[in-house]
Amino acid sequence: MSYSEWKTYSLKDICTDISYGYTASAKEEKVGPKFLRITDLRNEFIDWESVPYCSINEKDYKKYKLEIGDLCIARTGATTGINTVIEEDVDAVFASYLVRFKLNKEIVDPTFIKYIFKSNMWYGYVNSIISGSAQPGANAQQMSNFKMSIPDLDEQKKIASVLSVLDKKIVLNNKINKTLEEMAQAIFKRWFVDFEFPNENGKPYKSSGGKFVESESGMIPEGWKEGTLDNLVVINTASVDPKENPEILYEHYSIPAFDEQKYPKFEYGREIKSNKYLVRPNSFLVSKLNPTTKRVWDPLCITENAISSTEFINYLPKDISYQSYLYCMLNSERFSEHLIKHATGSTGSRQRVKPAETLTFNVILPDTETLKKFDNLIRPIREKLKINQINSAVLKDVRDILLPKLMSGEIRVPDAEREVEECLQKSN
Repeated sequence: MSYSEWKTYSLKDICTDISYGYTASAKEEKVGPKFLRITDLRNEFIDWESVPYCSINEKDYKKYKLEIGDLCIARTGATTGINTVIEEDVDAVFASYLVRFKLNKEIVDPTFIKYIFKSNMWYGYVNSIISGSAQPGANAQQMSNFKMSIPDLDEQKKIASVLSVLDKKIVLNNKINKTLEEMAQAIFKRWFVDFEFPNENGKPYKSSGGKFVESESGMIPEGWKEGTLDNLVVINTASVDPKENPEILYEHYSIPAFDEQKYPKFEYGREIKSNKYLVRPNSFLVSKLNPTTKRVWDPLCITENAISSTEFINYLPKDISYQSYLYCMLNSERFSEHLIKHATGSTGSRQRVKPAETLTFNVILPDTETLKKFDNLIRPIREKLKINQINSAVLKDVRDILLPKLMSGEIRVPDAEREVEECLQKSN
């Protein structure tokens, strides 16, 4: 089917229903179905495990229940226009700052529509609506007037299939990384909370009668000490003004980049508006902004020009042997609780932690030999995490290059399939 045969539709032409969402308070406890909110759309792929719940009566549940193929779009604030197509059979309803468009599957393939709504064509339309507004936002009627060119259903499915291959690999990488992170935390807990690290004979220390000494926080293995985070790290505040080097390509670790993909953005100095911290190899970044949302980054440092937002605390280990121990400690629930406890400011996203307050976090200081053994175990996990992050970023770039070309008819499906196959072979 040639591009000239594609038909133009408004969003409202391909929907059977358009609805605003349900107003309720999100609950962490399982009091009802999952409650999809704008904040749950900040990543490309919804992490349903982190989506909270809400209470709802049976009548409203039927009205707001999400089904596979539903298109949900944020309608307010800086997030106006971000969207998702429901691809899993999840017991969920949608919140009031979202608009749900029930797609007519006799006309369109929801996966094809998903890619249209990730394109610059859609976001350009959104920007034309909200430009000049004091408070960005768009209503359902404005959104429903968005026009797009669409091929027949068979061609839609072919295009969606090509792009979905890349997305499925990205999702798989994300799942693998989540498992690897959980594995690292489980090993950390076994070694440094349960004290079942291997003794000189390879046996679990505590279970095998290992010796303990008393400390302020309780019994700890003989030869270990107590201290604070200050004993393990220095906070690096060396900064740079990227605008002074407009032609340098910076590896920029920002809060939005973390939230979107946990991958740095590569930007020229002229594109970056404010001072940034220099990021040195072997350092770790922890967001001081809104600590209830955990953001811990093990930077890739692919280039010599790595920088970070000043909203990150930039920790540099005093000793390289501490690195994997620090990585797991900064990712621990106990450290997250410390940040939340020491946050100041109004509620929500305006809360911050003072970097100096984090240095008072109580830690156990294991002996050097144990730290080296732990690093030998965890370092390969961290390296695999980084490889998967890089591969996913490459896959996303290929997808985003192919997307407008397929949607404009510049390339046909067979050519795109060849490019996808080459990309997948390189990423394996």
